[in-house]
Amino acid sequence: MAVYLLLGFIALQPLRSATLAEGSGLTVPVRNQVQADASAVAEDVDKKYGTICLLENDENPAGEFSQCTFVYTAGSEGVKIGESICLRWDYWRTASAFEPKPEVDIKTQNGAVLSGVAEPYKNATWPKPIYTPLAVLKVDACKILPGEKVRIAFSMRFPEVNNLEGGIYAFILTADGKEIRLKNRIRLSACSRAPGKLFCTAEARPVKGQKGRVTIAVTDKYDNPVTNFSGTVQISCSAETDLPMSYTFKESDRGFKHFEAIFQPDVVTRITASYKSIKSVSNPVLPREKTEPGIFFGDIHVHCEISTDAVGSPDHAYEHARNFCGLDFAALSDHSPREEKYKELIAAGNRHNVPLHFPTMIGFEWSSGRYGHRNVYYPDDKGPEQPKGGDNTAPWWKFLDEHHVRALTVPHHSNMRGGLKADGSYVWGPLDWSKSNDKYQRIVEIDQNRGSSEAPGGPNPELRIVFPEDVGSSVQTALSMGHRLGFIGSTDTHWGRPGIGEGMAVILSSELARESLFNSLYDRHCYAVSGARILVFFTVNGFPMGSEIKLSPKDQRTISFRAIGTGSIKKVELLRNNEVIKTWDGTGDDISGGLSVTDELGRGEWYYIRITQADAQMAWSSPVWVDIKK
Repeated sequence: MAVYLLLGFIALQPLRSATLAEGSGLTVPVRNQVQADASAVAEDVDKKYGTICLLENDENPAGEFSQCTFVYTAGSEGVKIGESICLRWDYWRTASAFEPKPEVDIKTQNGAVLSGVAEPYKNATWPKPIYTPLAVLKVDACKILPGEKVRIAFSMRFPEVNNLEGGIYAFILTADGKEIRLKNRIRLSACSRAPGKLFCTAEARPVKGQKGRVTIAVTDKYDNPVTNFSGTVQISCSAETDLPMSYTFKESDRGFKHFEAIFQPDVVTRITASYKSIKSVSNPVLPREKTEPGIFFGDIHVHCEISTDAVGSPDHAYEHARNFCGLDFAALSDHSPREEKYKELIAAGNRHNVPLHFPTMIGFEWSSGRYGHRNVYYPDDKGPEQPKGGDNTAPWWKFLDEHHVRALTVPHHSNMRGGLKADGSYVWGPLDWSKSNDKYQRIVEIDQNRGSSEAPGGPNPELRIVFPEDVGSSVQTALSMGHRLGFIGSTDTHWGRPGIGEGMAVILSSELARESLFNSLYDRHCYAVSGARILVFFTVNGFPMGSEIKLSPKDQRTISFRAIGTGSIKKVELLRNNEVIKTWDGTGDDISGGLSVTDELGRGEWYYIRITQADAQMAWSSPVWVDIKK
């Protein structure tokens, strides 16, 4: 008989017991994950063709091999020679995260002979197959009798993430090739390992004299929350605060703790959290005046199981963002959700929205093979779902205009293409910059998990450009064409974990709330970081990043900046019209500088700075545009 395995999203069911061998006295707990599926099987399938269950393991540690033992109980039809039992993963994304060893241990009660091996997931060209075989076993001799139990066991490496749930469907494959699906549906997931990391994060710019948030969270080495952690974490600060010197986690903390603290004015403070040999140093904290904007870090390009190619629940995503990554804001941006899925996305965002503490944004991604990928974000608790049609440029902007919708459409991985098909073509290509819209297309995601799209050219590790070729659609190309785009980063994670991976959006905003964050993005008062929470201050003639200013041809342009890193800063580069015109070498983690540009303003200019730390982490300010005063 043949066995195929597949993964999905199924809720855990109560445990029951099953006896493996008649009269053996061997009774083992199993997960009873029988769930009727009226579209696939008739009511009498269990009786005629049998059931299958998974013996319960105490734990399946993330990233490690565990023994998986299935017990098939034959129905009244038994299983004849040449027939098969099939277990299949229910989706390629989850199947790709499990790694079985090929050896399969098979035990039967009445002498049936089975053969076969487990197979690893094979990457496929687009479109990915929905059902993915993992193992093939076949009945070679002696039929499986009615009521007979067959034990099938093999070792499998579980995913490194514990928010992925693998679903398994069972089939009987008859000699004439007919598939009869059983009712049973089994779920596999990994569990967190021992504490391996601490995350210590803080509100970067609390108002002077007012309390700011500090979050300490415990994860394993794969960033899975350790929700049962009960150790004592030591806390120290580089400047005086009212934080405790230590904190002992309780079971009710579930692996994270939010504190509030007052920080010294005009002093950069860093908090260090340590547990045994594990240590985490927070981002720099520099209190601000009430009249100054705050600096808030978030991830607004996140996919969860609402997307067909991603995993993890929307609730888990928001909880992870706030409680374990210590983000100030977040948004799910799943692929073109419609009807009930879109309602689910909006409901999750609104459910987790906490103004002044953790605002969420409503949005989604529209991926076009011809025109590129763009995300839309709305300023409040709702917004229209994706309109019909295949063009996410001018027709989309017209749709938003006609429906009087405030929105931002944000391009990402603009200078890349991907999703290789069998014929050698690509599912999606680079961004089409031929159309611009200053009302809706005002910012670009310059950095994410696929690397930076900042500059043209092939791979450039120093600039975090990893795509192997230039396909003519870099951000600098767009700027040269006249697009006026502020910069953000975000991960584009498909693992339902905001803040884990490359890219983060940083917003300069007077208030940590949806409307204020949206307005700041619209005004391009934002910047991008590759992941490290670097503080960036940048002005031209006193105007902040994202501004458009007008000067006379002979007017001086005075550029000022300050960068406060999470580590030693290697260099700060000033770019004018995409060319580096000045470089400051770093001597520590806090660098300030400036430049007066006195040459005649012959045409429009744009300026931005690019910060590179010694650890290769980066930040990009949004540009300031200087036009000639008429």
